[in-house]
Amino acid sequence: MSSSEPHEKILVYRIRSLDKFITRIAVEMAKDKLQLPLPEVQIITALGALGPTGVMEASRYAEQDKSQTSRVIESLIAKGLAKKKDKPSRIDGRITQISLTAKGSAVLKKIPRVESILEAGVFHALSDKERAQFSGFVDKILNSHRWSKATDQE
Repeated sequence: MSSSEPHEKILVYRIRSLDKFITRIAVEMAKDKLQLPLPEVQIITALGALGPTGVMEASRYAEQDKSQTSRVIESLIAKGLAKKKDKPSRIDGRITQISLTAKGSAVLKKIPRVESILEAGVFHALSDKERAQFSGFVDKILNSHRWSKATDQE
């Protein structure tokens, strides 16, 4: 690629643009379909996957910074979607565990349907075969760099 070609032709730039596009659609869908901001949906998903957990673990899973996660959890508690419980800990005496309420669990059950709609909307221009190929290419790139959810959170 020559230096005179615009950066819009660079694949990494285009992937970042795709990420921003997907995030924008995800924000709109979370608000429209779940009546929640995307960060709250991400924490509900984290709590659903992890079960009762601490703020740090939830923030890592949701790929948010700890201060944002703390604010999101307080919002979820105020909406009746999550609850706090102090649990004895041998290390520091007490640790606060966050979990979903029944109302939060009901929202969690809606998330896979919304994610399916999001994925179908984003990738509507691809055939099923192309979608599978694209997914395989993404996995191949991530695996070649030994990427996993755990390494992404370090």
